Amino acid sequence: MAIAGFFAGLSIEAASCTLLAALFFFAVWSVRQKRRFRGWEITGMLGARAGFCVLMLAPGNFSRYSYVAGNDVQRSIFLEYMYRIFRETYYAFYYLTLPAGVCIALILLTPKTLKKRILLFPGLAFVSVYVMTFSNGFATRIFLTPLVLLTIGIGLAVS
Repeated sequence: MAIAGFFAGLSIEAASCTLLAALFFFAVWSVRQKRRFRGWEITGMLGARAGFCVLMLAPGNFSRYSYVAGNDVQRSIFLEYMYRIFRETYYAFYYLTLPAGVCIALILLTPKTLKKRILLFPGLAFVSVYVMTFSNGFATRIFLTPLVLLTIGIGLAVS
């Protein structure tokens, strides 16, 4: 499981950050439920964290970030992050309005017992849009992760 976690953590930045957020929520939920972690869960989490670190600390990322940061317009930190949040919100509406609407409509039609499990995927899709706020590089490929998560939510709501 450590190897699978490593490769999952080594995926694209948005998916990797979303995976770590999901694992954090899973760990918090497990502790609150007083549930014991299994060995494969711990090794998978550690592998995902190691893959994430390899991805983020790769020399190519530093050169890309320094290039992007060097060519960017200089603004205050507050204005920079406000710009990024508005940019990601705009692109989220542009790319994800229809899938998110279908997913939410189908979730509203599902039985109450399944809603909590299905709501996890649109929630993670929302998180995955904004995980790249603190990254210098931005590409529309980051919307692959929320689209996949919304598709899983749609599939679970239909089944």
